[in-house]
Amino acid sequence: MAPKKKILIIVSTLIITLLVILGALFIFLNNSKQIELSGNSDLTISTPTSEPINSVSEQNYFGKFINSYLPDGWKIIEYSDENGMGSRTLGGKYSGFTRLQIDSPITGSIYSIAGQDGVGGATSCSTIYKFNDTDPNYIKHLEDIIKELGAMEDPPRTVTPEVIDLGNKSYSQVKLFNRSGRRIDNIIYWNELNSGNYFNPICPQNVSRMKFENVFFYNNGSKQDLYSASFFRGDYTSDELEQLDLILNSIVLK
Repeated sequence: MAPKKKILIIVSTLIITLLVILGALFIFLNNSKQIELSGNSDLTISTPTSEPINSVSEQNYFGKFINSYLPDGWKIIEYSDENGMGSRTLGGKYSGFTRLQIDSPITGSIYSIAGQDGVGGATSCSTIYKFNDTDPNYIKHLEDIIKELGAMEDPPRTVTPEVIDLGNKSYSQVKLFNRSGRRIDNIIYWNELNSGNYFNPICPQNVSRMKFENVFFYNNGSKQDLYSASFFRGDYTSDELEQLDLILNSIVLK
């Protein structure tokens, strides 16, 4: 055999042998790594998902008067003219924060505060609501007012207001601007301002005559600050109401 051919055969044999050895070494190392990973109890291997289970995808909302967070599909509408007013006077020209409206993607308009003009101030209560942490003096004060008004009628009459105890009801804590509230189903009981550590629900009649700190509108340049706060209807889902809580609690004035 020629020397050159013999050398070529030897080189080819060495190359093939080297490739076989490298392949075997690769398989061995790969198997060893898998054994090490499977035996490591502290190692967690997770596959990311597009969205965590039961999470709420939110978007930032930056409006004319407020900033807030909104779940996907929800809307906040802010009015600054007479179209936002809940009640208005004839010939009034309105500007400022006249209405805040919150819309659900499921049932449409769900909650709003709307400017009130020409409706007068707060009225007396015919029904009084209380929680376990309501000030007893507050209840007595409302009862005395109702009795006094009854005595002033002609002829005078004795009025005994109904007191409804909500102390055994579960509720969701909400807040809008400087007002704290407690939602039970589709009713929000708003706390009187300056109640300290007590929760003193305002009269149901006065939900249409509420004030919020630094929230106001104008009628012909005159500053006004009475608002109504109410649901549009009464058959919302529990998920919608929970999302409403989230939105109300996140609202801040600009």
